[in-house]
Amino acid sequence: EVTTPSLGVGYELGQAQALGKKVLCLYREQEGRRLSAMIGGNDYFDVRVYETPSEIEKILADYFRK
Repeated sequence: EVTTPSLGVGYELGQAQALGKKVLCLYREQEGRRLSAMIGGNDYFDVRVYETPSEIEKILADYFRK
């Protein structure tokens, strides 16, 4: 979940990329906030936008079905 900027999550994303791990990032759009350029500008991360928490289950099911 990358909606709120976090140094810890940023570190984990960097480690996952360094290890060649696939990464699904969930992002909830909010007025006045933007997705981190480190995440949004990196084709390595699969970013999925959601509006309500109830959408997350479908996003995860679709992601892991692939």
